[in-house]
Amino acid sequence: MLEDLFNGRESSHLVVVVDSLKHFGRTLLKGFTKSLASRVDEVHVFHFDTAPEVFRTGFDEITKRKLHSHDYWSDPLMWRKTEVSMDTDNKMYLSEPVELLAHIKEHKQPNSRRVAVVIDSLTPLLVHKSLPNVCKTLSQVCGRQEDVEGFEIIQTVCLVHGDIHDETALNTLQHIASTTLALTPNASTASFHEAPYGFSKTIHKKATGKVIIKNEGYSVVDDLRLITFDMSKIPTPTVKLHTGPDPTANLTFNLTLTETERQARSNVILPYTISQDKRMPHLKSGQIFYEPDEADDFDEEDPDDDLDI
Repeated sequence: MLEDLFNGRESSHLVVVVDSLKHFGRTLLKGFTKSLASRVDEVHVFHFDTAPEVFRTGFDEITKRKLHSHDYWSDPLMWRKTEVSMDTDNKMYLSEPVELLAHIKEHKQPNSRRVAVVIDSLTPLLVHKSLPNVCKTLSQVCGRQEDVEGFEIIQTVCLVHGDIHDETALNTLQHIASTTLALTPNASTASFHEAPYGFSKTIHKKATGKVIIKNEGYSVVDDLRLITFDMSKIPTPTVKLHTGPDPTANLTFNLTLTETERQARSNVILPYTISQDKRMPHLKSGQIFYEPDEADDFDEEDPDDDLDI
């Protein structure tokens, strides 16, 4: 499933990649970016979490020519807006209304018909903007059909840091997304070709309404190519427990019972049990026998002991 989504064989208008501090998902996001660049005319990348020049490292020249960077990272709160900058990237500001679709329309090439969107990442946007505002922004760019302006957004891929946000935000993103990839680390030290770099729990909603949930191992190698692993073929790591010396060994007495001692113990009649011979007459007559203890203070005038005189 993950490989089909990665290569475009399975359509999905909004893919949300959920990573954490224990397992970064930006490598997988860059792999999605390269795959999208091979299938569309332009890929518009909105940088909220890292510098555009850092994100573009590792791509080949053909892919780089299709990437259009929208820089929300350099000066998100407009603290340096008055400074003269020679950067060619488009600078945006989180202190202003975030209009992703408007930026795409403004910087798109006239002859581009098929467009993809990559957001790295949604976390700063969720920190500075309300959750309804972020959902509205995503709905404007997800699954946008071709209109009179002549272009179509075929897919939007977002990264979000799951350990920063609460369950409400993550559940809302999962609700509006057609695909959610929850990433977890793998403790293996083998190479990425032999063992997965991490694991992905994929929740994919098909156009027919069917929901597919699948766990897979994955690795993204140096050329940003995806390798998937079948979970049933991944060996489970064995944990070796440290076994120290037995403290019950070499004792002067025995802590266990032999078979003869165990049989003798089972034949002992406990003092608080009543034998079957003594029980049967009582069961037939239905009488109640009471034998007072020495400490009992029995009063014939108050047998119930309920008068406080």
